[in-house]
Amino acid sequence: MAGWAESDPIIAPFIFGRLTPYNDPTTFQQDTPAYHASQIQTPLLIFHGSKDHLPVTALENVYWTVASNNIPARMVKFIGAGHGLVDDEQGRDIPEYELYAAQEMVQWFRRYLSGDEQTTRKPMS
Repeated sequence: MAGWAESDPIIAPFIFGRLTPYNDPTTFQQDTPAYHASQIQTPLLIFHGSKDHLPVTALENVYWTVASNNIPARMVKFIGAGHGLVDDEQGRDIPEYELYAAQEMVQWFRRYLSGDEQTTRKPMS
């Protein structure tokens, strides 16, 4: 709970309104993935930009919780990307990151939606 408004102190009040984790912890916990990560039963693929306004530690905790429950999990960090894999400075998409993320998703879906968890990752072309 300590970093709830760290991500963006200007936006946080608009998202949470008057509710804060301190005056309404139940609502906060219902909407926070970290509190429910141990219940995830499906393979999880996470993308995070190093300049995302959401703290990377929140997603790292979700990743480690899921992985420690022997659920396939992968976290890919994009250096210099903001939220949504956009250039944090310019606010524009980063085509190289979008392409890489799309390729990661296709491989992930092929592996886990086909039921063939032994599918090997093919090199990007």
